[in-house]
Amino acid sequence: MQPLSPFKRRMLDVQGYDTVKDEDFGKIAKWMKFPFFLCATLCAVAMALGSVKLLMVLAVISTLGAVFKVHPLDLLYNHGIRFITGTGILLPRSGLNRSACALATVWLIGTIAAFNAGFVLVYQLLGWSLVGVAYLVGTLDVCIPSYVFRMFIGFPPKRAKA
Repeated sequence: MQPLSPFKRRMLDVQGYDTVKDEDFGKIAKWMKFPFFLCATLCAVAMALGSVKLLMVLAVISTLGAVFKVHPLDLLYNHGIRFITGTGILLPRSGLNRSACALATVWLIGTIAAFNAGFVLVYQLLGWSLVGVAYLVGTLDVCIPSYVFRMFIGFPPKRAKA
């Protein structure tokens, strides 16, 4: 197993995985962000096409991601991709990850409402900013909603350098 970089480890700690040991991540650490990258990509496609239906599907997916410890798109990985990559099952989603999904649901509903109300600029700003925030977590593990929630509940202590 390749050790996690201090940056990646910190980002995972902020997302609520501060009690998970590095070795428990094994080869799956990079796959933990797969659902967020896929959601960001689907949201970008929805925005580019102006597809409110796809945004509604994403709202359902994010709602399920908020409710269950296994994100719906984790199932794609757990029941398919991991057999191709030879890696293990993804860890259950942390409460902070699920809270971020709940926030994404509200964000998507706001984006859909802006579109339906004819507020094109608000629709574009909400939709594309959601794409950006989702890509941050999907590529760099930087979860802005987790940072915001952590401002209220406290940040985990920084780990000692090995």
